[in-house]
Amino acid sequence: MPREYVRFMIDCAIPKEDWIALTDLQRARIRNDILNIKTKSIKVNEGNSNEENTVRAKYHMCRHELEDLSCIEDDVTESNPAQMQMEEELLGASGRVKK
Repeated sequence: MPREYVRFMIDCAIPKEDWIALTDLQRARIRNDILNIKTKSIKVNEGNSNEENTVRAKYHMCRHELEDLSCIEDDVTESNPAQMQMEEELLGASGRVKK
């Protein structure tokens, strides 16, 4: 049966200093909202030749403008060690930007 979908395709580049300026709670809420949307998502045309992978949410730390640093990308999941490591790289123990 044909379906109608609400589809989110978000690609936002937030400056690191603005992301870090958010509280831990604000960052957690954003991540959790994205995760909740992802868990409710289904593949469009699943099983058909025109199937679309519409169950994706990526966390990407863009560092290609910095010398000798590559970008890091991983899936947004409930417990993702790689994502937690990226967040650790952004914040020191004090919650301030690591230099």
